[in-house]
Amino acid sequence: MRCNARLCQDLHYRNLKWRDKSGKSIFLFWEPSKYDGGAPIKGYIPPEIQLDVKLLAGLTARAGTKIELPADVKGKPDPRVKWTKADQVLRADDRITMDTQPGHSKLSIANSTRGDTATYIIEAVNACGRATATIDINPAPPAFDLSDITNESCCMAWNPPRDDGGSLITNYIVESRQTDKEEWVKLSATVKHTTFKACKLTALKEYVFRVSAENQYGIGQPAEHAPIIAKYSFEHLLSVSDPPGAPTRVTPSDITKDAVSLTWFEPDEDGGSPITGYWIEKFDPESDKWIRCNKLPIKDTSFREKVLISCVFICIECCLQGEGTPHKKKYSFRVLAENLAGPGKPSVETDPVLIKDPIDPPWAPGKPAIREVGKTTALLAWTRPEHDGGAKIESYIIEFQKAGSEEWIRLMEDVPQTEQQLTGLVEHQEYCFRVKAVNKAGESEASEPSDPVGLSITYYSIITRMSHPLSPPSAPQWLEVASITKVSAGLKWQAPSSDGGSPITNYVVEKRDVRRKAWQAVDTTVKELKYTVTPLNEGSLYVFRVAAENAAGMGEFCEMEDAVLAKDTFSEYRLLLGLSSLKKEKLGSRWLKCCKTPDKQSQFKVTDVDEGTEVQFQVRAENEAGVGDPSEPTEILTIEDATIPGIK
Repeated sequence: MRCNARLCQDLHYRNLKWRDKSGKSIFLFWEPSKYDGGAPIKGYIPPEIQLDVKLLAGLTARAGTKIELPADVKGKPDPRVKWTKADQVLRADDRITMDTQPGHSKLSIANSTRGDTATYIIEAVNACGRATATIDINPAPPAFDLSDITNESCCMAWNPPRDDGGSLITNYIVESRQTDKEEWVKLSATVKHTTFKACKLTALKEYVFRVSAENQYGIGQPAEHAPIIAKYSFEHLLSVSDPPGAPTRVTPSDITKDAVSLTWFEPDEDGGSPITGYWIEKFDPESDKWIRCNKLPIKDTSFREKVLISCVFICIECCLQGEGTPHKKKYSFRVLAENLAGPGKPSVETDPVLIKDPIDPPWAPGKPAIREVGKTTALLAWTRPEHDGGAKIESYIIEFQKAGSEEWIRLMEDVPQTEQQLTGLVEHQEYCFRVKAVNKAGESEASEPSDPVGLSITYYSIITRMSHPLSPPSAPQWLEVASITKVSAGLKWQAPSSDGGSPITNYVVEKRDVRRKAWQAVDTTVKELKYTVTPLNEGSLYVFRVAAENAAGMGEFCEMEDAVLAKDTFSEYRLLLGLSSLKKEKLGSRWLKCCKTPDKQSQFKVTDVDEGTEVQFQVRAENEAGVGDPSEPTEILTIEDATIPGIK
């Protein structure tokens, strides 16, 4: 900092000293200089160094380039100048040159390397003082280029760093950022080559991209590209002249009363521009018009059209808005592809599709039982199938098998009820019977065969005198979902409290989508107290039930009270929504839901209990993914009024 506003004259010149120091001033004096340069000295100017404003923030240089650091140096007499790097005075050599002239000095470094990265100091000294300035030299990251920019993608290419830091480059990290946001999004951290295609950009958004090299010692400085806008270039738009061809092989599937899924193949010709989306249309016979099903073009080659209720329908591959139209109608569908030139020709329309729930054959009826056995007659009774296949049970078929034969012979058809009097049988012949149910879709699987029976009064007497008749087992206990993913659910349960007098042979597991009324069999031969249900549709809500079976038939189902969401739960953290409290009486075998808290509170007063009963309680937590495992149950508690202790 210059202290005087004009040249100092009539003062001593050497051995600068001071005296009379105060808070606002100091008196300086020195001896005159021995050499005046051939002319009287008019005054002294302390040294001053001025750098280019671009150097003040530091200089970034690429390896192999020439570095030049110019500086203006002022002062009277002319200051002595020296350059230092890391406290070492620089000397001229084959790469480093220093050119110092009156009023100016420049440091030049040819063919720069990574070792030239440092802080450089220029120092100027004369008889009146000393001045310094610093310059930081930073390595420059490799530059890269962007090409083939479209509405949703762009291609990048860059050169490897000239200086790998003493270790081979293992990979590159590519990041992007929208200019209106501060957060960088990592596109890939495993790029092995010097090219990369960024996809799924948002049209007309401005992006900045950067690339960093990584070796075994860490990640280097990123190379950043100037902002670009995700849109097709004018030249590309001029080159697009034709819309795309027609999609092919449009196939409807998974037809229900309110929805149908469509799949198709891409057009053979894209018209010179990438396909940007697809439009789906349905033909309404009442209006005799083609109606567009989706409000925005979709990217995938699959679509599920909701035709009953106007709502957002989530398919495995897309999420689209359906239109409200009545069901039990026939529709034809077609698909159009679209590029920058517009929609192309429609596909060949599908055959008319009847919008209705699919009908399957019913499940097998329950195991038949023999009653009222005579010499040539018997009364056969059975239970209805657990699932009618989506259509009314129209009739039953009865078949029989003689002892010693493997052939089943059809005895009766079009049986309307779940019991039938059998006549014309052979006395003393042993028979087995089985039953099939029939609906519009066809015949069910045969029921489990009845126990063998011989047609005689003697055999009938033996049957009626049995003191401990067999019965189906009671319902399993404590059914719960132990684990859940987007495609499967792990169930576990406890054995029934009663096996009905016969060992349990297997368990029957069923599932039901909450949007449907019909139960669907998953497995009827489960041997263990656990089972993994698969497949499930991601995003759907399911309930499950399990029944035990023994020689006397299948018992009652144990059904879950709460539905679970088919979704992966390990990749997200969910906030606790509430707690469910369950109770079980001492003599009971089932847990009953008694309350559900409205929030995350961890206490609740249960009022729905009877005085004098003995009960246990347990609690389950619930979030958006479903209901968790129950806690350990409390001890057995007796419900009674509190009493105030007295003194006798």
